[in-house]
Amino acid sequence: MALKIKTVEISNDNLEEMKKVMKNKTVIIAFVASWCSHCQNMKSKWGDIVKKIETINPSEDTMLITVDDTFLDKIDLDHNIKGFPTIKIFKNGSETATYDKSPTSVDDIYNFVNNNVTNNQRGGKMKLKKRKKSYKNKSKKRNKPNKNKLKKRKKSDKNIKNTRANTRINKTRKRKYKKNTRTNKTRKRKKDIFDRLNAVYKFIKK
Repeated sequence: MALKIKTVEISNDNLEEMKKVMKNKTVIIAFVASWCSHCQNMKSKWGDIVKKIETINPSEDTMLITVDDTFLDKIDLDHNIKGFPTIKIFKNGSETATYDKSPTSVDDIYNFVNNNVTNNQRGGKMKLKKRKKSYKNKSKKRNKPNKNKLKKRKKSDKNIKNTRANTRINKTRKRKYKKNTRTNKTRKRKKDIFDRLNAVYKFIKK
């Protein structure tokens, strides 16, 4: 089922009615100014833009509203317009998307509406599902152990263990070496004493 587009230009006659529509429905609002050449260029393509937008298949009909700069303070929407033309999508009075690029070609505006109106109208549950799925995937990635990291950790742990073992072995060797050194020195002292006593004994005997 194709999208039924109803195009309306805000005026003093329909202002109050359109305020209610903008607060309670999904609307595409084109903010324009009479003195703006880009706005006039976009208005000349309006028929083609509407025809192309009507090929979109959202779940409900949408209204395309043109708001002149003289009505910006009267429409009761938080629009935050920084330049003209600007196209915004509102759902139940809340802004969901903004298009303020230049130039405003038919295809660019169609792509903007197609990407945002379709997503916003179908997307309550769909977006929630996508978010949940994305969150699950991220959680899995976070929780899933990285094989290369595990290998590196194991290798690092082995190296640490080997280093500690080598350190202990070297300390033991040093202790043994010191002990052997002390033993050799003691033996040498004893031998020296024995040699002296032996020499004295031989001298007395003569």
